Amino acid sequence: MNTQFLLSVDWNSIRLDMYLFASLFIVAGTSHFLLDRFFLRIMPKWVPFPKFVNYASGLAEILLGLLLFPDLTRSYAAWLLFALLLAVWPANFYHYFSRNKMDPPKWVLLARLPLQIPLLYWAYSFTW
Repeated sequence: MNTQFLLSVDWNSIRLDMYLFASLFIVAGTSHFLLDRFFLRIMPKWVPFPKFVNYASGLAEILLGLLLFPDLTRSYAAWLLFALLLAVWPANFYHYFSRNKMDPPKWVLLARLPLQIPLLYWAYSFTW
């Protein structure tokens, strides 16, 4: 099977919002590696193997962001990003309730919580 065909991308047909959405996840995923101490600090204590989960979620964000571009993988990547957004939502709540002096102000962390909803809708918009 020709994988080059499977992952081929018609860059002219990609909408600007897809570039923005994919970039958001590629940058966020990269930050899991560059700012790993931050992500480990905001991870709920009940999450097993926190370092592995941090790096795995970062890698997933990067790969799924990239997989939004090929037509054949876009819908799958969008559904998986939707699921990933739901899966990390508890970390945002945990961060809000466990904020320390080095974190953004509490109002910023609170405002971030409902921001997951438009991100979920944005991911959903690429599922078809």
